[in-house]
Amino acid sequence: MPAKGKRWALNAGIHMATGEFIANVDADVSLNPSPLANMVKAFRADPNLVAATGAIVLAPDDGKEKSPFRYMLQECEFIEYLMAFRVGHHYQTVANSIFTLAGAFSFFRRELLLNLPQYTNRTVFEDTDITFVIRERFPDAGVACLADAVAYVESSHSLASVYSQRVRWQRGELEVAACNPEALIKNLFSFLGMAPARTLIIDHTLAFPRVVWTFVLSMMWLFGYALPLVVLATMLMYACSMVVEGMTMFTCYLLVRGDTRARVK
Repeated sequence: MPAKGKRWALNAGIHMATGEFIANVDADVSLNPSPLANMVKAFRADPNLVAATGAIVLAPDDGKEKSPFRYMLQECEFIEYLMAFRVGHHYQTVANSIFTLAGAFSFFRRELLLNLPQYTNRTVFEDTDITFVIRERFPDAGVACLADAVAYVESSHSLASVYSQRVRWQRGELEVAACNPEALIKNLFSFLGMAPARTLIIDHTLAFPRVVWTFVLSMMWLFGYALPLVVLATMLMYACSMVVEGMTMFTCYLLVRGDTRARVK
């Protein structure tokens, strides 16, 4: 019998489950009893909370010998996940603007999922798609990221796998936006509420010029600009970037505990 895919398995699990809550956990994710207990506690404390994503963290180093490049790649992923969930998703929770319920570890009220079309194959980013559907059908319901429900994911094994995953994320965002055009005009000028257009501008529209100017600025002397001016502008750009990244990392350090804090340090 041919495999029917992740979406079919998730939908089958939703209909076969009998409990009050449903957890969606990827196969490569490590959980201990604490995240599930913390999820249940939060849902019972807030009847308006219908869906939540956990705080996804890169799994601790396995201690195996790695090349310098592989080690750097692993630590970059660790920082990326930390910033995305401990800072980005934390802000989105406060602003009620969660964009994606991470497929790695999410938690739902079962009755909610039974009132949705559930997971579909119209996009490669089913996690964001179902988040948009929840927002559309239940605009007053609570959707959050719970920082004390930690799930560990394995690091990517190569640069190719990192690239493939990021391309999938970028493509998925655009597909979900195309499937939900009416959502793009919501909360354009508000700091509260889900604003997909702002997220797309940051993740797509501004991403390319940021990357381009990182390299082009240092070569502006070839177009007639004074070399000292180019050097000064480049140094200022990197200094500003370091300040922003440093403030973000310090925020992460304050928000995490235990082994994760030691790794940040």
